[in-house]
Amino acid sequence: MSSIIISCSICDVFLSHTWLTHQVLFAGRKIFLGHTLFAWSAGYDVGPREEIYRRMFDERNPTNLVQLLHSHNIAYVSIDDGVRENTAIRHLNEPIYRQYFEKVFEDTEHRYANIVIYKVPANELGAESRQNKSLPTEH
Repeated sequence: MSSIIISCSICDVFLSHTWLTHQVLFAGRKIFLGHTLFAWSAGYDVGPREEIYRRMFDERNPTNLVQLLHSHNIAYVSIDDGVRENTAIRHLNEPIYRQYFEKVFEDTEHRYANIVIYKVPANELGAESRQNKSLPTEH
């Protein structure tokens, strides 16, 4: 995991689970949404940001997903067991990330909650995704 953290910019923003003790935070990197208790108790309206967070993990259309991530300056997406088990995320779109995004780290030794880190494409996705292919919605 240290190799991905070393190769990314200190300014890069990660989309990750909201744990206070997340590996990305321990590595000194910025995250899109952390644990909201402190911000909420200080009077910040965290609801809209939480909804955007859920959309980033629910969006089924790869082109729309990349646009959403770009609009919030997300450089990397970290999916681990915390995200996979998060009941606020209705239909985790991990297959979209797996199919359309470059995997830059995978916890094959199962030391970091089975984390997989994907790099957000710098530009629009390839021609295949421009045909608005999406994964079917699970019910």
